[in-house]
Amino acid sequence: MSPQQLKSIGIFLGILVVILAVLHLVATIKAGDANWYFLVMVCGMLLLLYYTVFTGGRRRRR
Repeated sequence: MSPQQLKSIGIFLGILVVILAVLHLVATIKAGDANWYFLVMVCGMLLLLYYTVFTGGRRRRR
């Protein structure tokens, strides 16, 4: 697979993980037993997606 295809698959899976984690977080908050580590996971995943989408293509040359 080409690097562009791998990047696209990674972005898609990252967005899927964020959506599922947010849905699970909301469900646990409504049930009264919040799992806050899902919020931490969502924030970390969003940082990884931001880096991948906006700065992942720029590499430093020495």
